[in-house]
Amino acid sequence: MEQGTDAIEWVIPGILPKGETVLLAAQAKCGKTLLATDIAYAVLSGTQVIGEQVGVQGRVLLISSDESGNSTRRRLKARGFDLLPEVENMRVMTHLDISDLSPLEQELEVFRPHLVIIDSLTSITRESGLNEKDAEFARPIYKLKDLLGRYGAAGILIHHQNKDKEAKGIDKVSGSARIVAATWGIWQLLASDPNNEQDLTRWPHGVTSS
Repeated sequence: MEQGTDAIEWVIPGILPKGETVLLAAQAKCGKTLLATDIAYAVLSGTQVIGEQVGVQGRVLLISSDESGNSTRRRLKARGFDLLPEVENMRVMTHLDISDLSPLEQELEVFRPHLVIIDSLTSITRESGLNEKDAEFARPIYKLKDLLGRYGAAGILIHHQNKDKEAKGIDKVSGSARIVAATWGIWQLLASDPNNEQDLTRWPHGVTSS
């Protein structure tokens, strides 16, 4: 208590603080990866995203193990990353096993990113032998979050939602409730009209911790 507290430094004002990790959850094909791509672009270029001016412009590490390298390259080019003067401030890892975080720690030590995007939780845990419904599944997530925090990096961990139509709020996040507890906050991306594939409107809904 005598040491006091530091003011929060926001990567995105109000929803993503420096040194904390959030979970971005939504149904398949709802736009999780596209939203994360927009955030990466904004942090690199120092521009706005979801109506907010980013609070930190800097380096981005993308862990894209949910798709092929060619798909990631096409997506980034389609968003215009190759035209950014700051593109040299972005690195991409194509594989991460949450059971061995040493490759990530090496990147954090050398590159010192301000933002780390992990796409997705499912892909980095497929070799762990853990079931996302088990409480033990959250243990390595705590280690991941603590590692990012030690290097002062904000983290976005992409995950999916379950198909339970009766579930509401954070209960829509797939797997054990410990997954939600392991992160600083939860972002949920909702389709405006889930029954209309032609309506591409999406609503970000944030549930953050105190």
